[in-house]
Amino acid sequence: MGRYDDELADVTRSIWGMFFSEPLAPAPEESFDAASCVIGSVGIEGAWNGSLNLQCAQSLAASLTAEMLQAGEPSEAEICDAFGELANMTGGNVKALLPGPTTMSVPTVRFNAEDSPGESGSVGAVTLEYRGQPLRVLLVEADA
Repeated sequence: MGRYDDELADVTRSIWGMFFSEPLAPAPEESFDAASCVIGSVGIEGAWNGSLNLQCAQSLAASLTAEMLQAGEPSEAEICDAFGELANMTGGNVKALLPGPTTMSVPTVRFNAEDSPGESGSVGAVTLEYRGQPLRVLLVEADA
């Protein structure tokens, strides 16, 4: 269990409550399959260095985007914008819990990322479910 697991879960649930019709539920860690996932990341630099990463299947990222935009099937660009914004909001709330001062990068979103962030350096990791699909949230500290 990472130092920030509970905080990651609380922050992510809070953000989901603002945008989505159903709450996030706990999920078993082994339910996450990193293959063909979307990763939204923000870098955090300063007194603490690392990144906040959201990972989910492309189908979930598309569903989340459609719900956020209250629209039909989203384009890849719309998924990038929406999922990047979710990573940005999550990272901003988590950044407030870390030693400061720190700054945060603009979000990046990658599709089919084979170089997904691993558990190495993780100080927080939680897997949650939205409508039966897993969402992984990782807080990874950079090597000192």
